[in-house]
Amino acid sequence: MEPHAEAAPKGTALAVSQGGHLALVEVLGEARDSRDEACAVCVSPDGTTLVAGYEYGSLRVWDISSGASRLVRTFDAHSGRVVTVAWSPDGHRVASAGRADTVLWDPWTGRETRRIPRKLSTKLFDLAFSPDGSSLYATGQPIGIDVWDPATGERARTLFGEPPAIRIGPKAPIGGSGHMASQLAVAPDGSWVAGAVGFDPLQIIDTRSGRLIKRLTGLEHPATHVTATSNGSLLAISEGTLHVWDTSTWEEVASIKGPSGRVAATEDRASAICTIPEASTLTIWSLQSRTLLDEIDVGSKPLALAVRGRAISVGCEDGTVRRYEHRP
Repeated sequence: MEPHAEAAPKGTALAVSQGGHLALVEVLGEARDSRDEACAVCVSPDGTTLVAGYEYGSLRVWDISSGASRLVRTFDAHSGRVVTVAWSPDGHRVASAGRADTVLWDPWTGRETRRIPRKLSTKLFDLAFSPDGSSLYATGQPIGIDVWDPATGERARTLFGEPPAIRIGPKAPIGGSGHMASQLAVAPDGSWVAGAVGFDPLQIIDTRSGRLIKRLTGLEHPATHVTATSNGSLLAISEGTLHVWDTSTWEEVASIKGPSGRVAATEDRASAICTIPEASTLTIWSLQSRTLLDEIDVGSKPLALAVRGRAISVGCEDGTVRRYEHRP
């Protein structure tokens, strides 16, 4: 059956959270039990188009410019799970990563422009473009942060920051994104990138010199999800705690108990959006009062998160992409 969009009438919502800050406005695709999870999602810079990646390797492109979204195209990009998708700042290309390769393609035509193979011994967690679109960053194990030229598909260099101390024993990392940052965060001006380096959970690296700026230590558990905000903050999730750093000083300015899963900042940068996979909920947290503002039942385990303006897109275990509106 062809995927469809279930949308609320214009100006209304399919569901609204108790606090009124989150409203479900659209469901893309149909819930199913085939395990073809919507495990990656990104939205174009102009907010008109959404790309979702699925467990069985397919990509779907949705036109979300109007109240009734429509599926533009579906194609098979990878042989297995789509790990992550990222949109270039100019909107002209999308990068998607599977277990064996990374693909650069034209989202408007579906034409593949580059395919970058990867050694089977490496795991890739996330992709992110630099603000000017000239570099594509990739983080995983056991590599540092690779820097690719999206125009040529060639690896320009690898950022290692500072090699982590070797840890031996029962608490040593054994691989898998659960032990380290599985998201990348890039500074709004492109001056630094934050992510996992080898088996080091989280490093901040100068993108020009490749030198370590800061190793974020002192956390009770390794940070697993990170994001950068446009006003100079870095948000990181660590085992049920949201940490906030001022990137001008790299001092921690807030610590909020409760959030987990993926994290993104709201348009006004006053709040953080977090998925709570264990409870199948979407939550919004105040960065000022350090409290839970609101939450809404997603209806399925949330696996992916993308925020563009006031629009929030959540990829779910049941194969749907649920689109919410943030109402400050």
